[in-house]
Amino acid sequence: MPPSSLPRPPVSATQSYATLAGSVRHFWRRFQISRILAGLLLAVVVLATLRSNQHKSDQVQAQWGQAQAVWITTKAIAAGSVITTDALEQTDAPVRFVPDGYAVNDPTGHRVRTNLHRGEIVISSRIASDRLSGTTARTPIGWTTIALDHTSELFSVGDRVDLHHLVDGSLLATNAVVVDVGESDLAVAVEPASVAAVVTALGQAGVVPVLRG
Repeated sequence: MPPSSLPRPPVSATQSYATLAGSVRHFWRRFQISRILAGLLLAVVVLATLRSNQHKSDQVQAQWGQAQAVWITTKAIAAGSVITTDALEQTDAPVRFVPDGYAVNDPTGHRVRTNLHRGEIVISSRIASDRLSGTTARTPIGWTTIALDHTSELFSVGDRVDLHHLVDGSLLATNAVVVDVGESDLAVAVEPASVAAVVTALGQAGVVPVLRG
């Protein structure tokens, strides 16, 4: 009888267990190697991504410069108004876009000297003390506010006006600022050089404000 046709001896339980254990160990080794390779591949991908992001960050920084913390308005703020907490937020802006004299400290609670628009970086020179009145805060630094008798509804706070002598029409002040409007008068801020002429005209006959375009 040929050897290939001879019956194989029965496999014992011990041999079966040994064969199964060997297969399991082989599978586990292959699985472990696969996990290690996958982990290494993932690490390479993460490292490459981090380096790419850092490179992009360096490029942006080189293009725009360092970032600077600034205060930006989240809504429009009228001149003379007190800045509330919901009207501001602090954020980082590229240094090249930050104006000189930007506000370093939180300006919340202070009055603004001029109208501020939404999204505007707050500048220190536009901030007044919180102890000032709205009219005083709207008066440009170094200027003087004078009250004029007037009943016209033509003027609003923030308007620019020229002041003329009531009798001879001579120009007394140019580009004055309306800082307050009452029922019967205007509060107009003028430059120091024009104060004497305006006061003198008020004592003589009167002053006529003319709205500028």
